[in-house]
Parts: sequence; structure tokens; C-alpha cells
Amino acid sequence: MTPVVLFKTQTLNNALRKIETLAANEMRKSFIIMLSIFKTADSYRRKTACHHGCTHEWHNL
Repeated sequence: MTPVVLFKTQTLNNALRKIETLAANEMRKSFIIMLSIFKTADSYRRKTACHHGCTHEWHNL
């Protein structure tokens, strides 16, 4: 299974456990996908919880 399929079909914990067992050439894809997930989640948080300003260090660089 590719990392994308794992993230779409498994819980986060199961996906992470299974990604650890993938071939080395899948690690780069896994890392990029995890960064994309973080980016999407952070963008959503900025629009909802942090739209009036916040104290998160990474939002105030």
C-alpha cells in the first residue's frame, strides 16, 4: 500500500505503524504527505481558531 492509501483508509495510529514497515523509497512520499496534512490542518486552524490573532509561536514568526 502506498502512504496515501494508508492515510485515507486507516486511523492515524495504524497508518503510522504501517508506514514504518514500508520500503525505504516510500519514506519520502510519507514525509511529504504528512507535511501536507499538517499544512491543511494548520490552515484550517488559522481560519477558525486563530483568525483574531493568537499566541502560537509558529503563527507569529
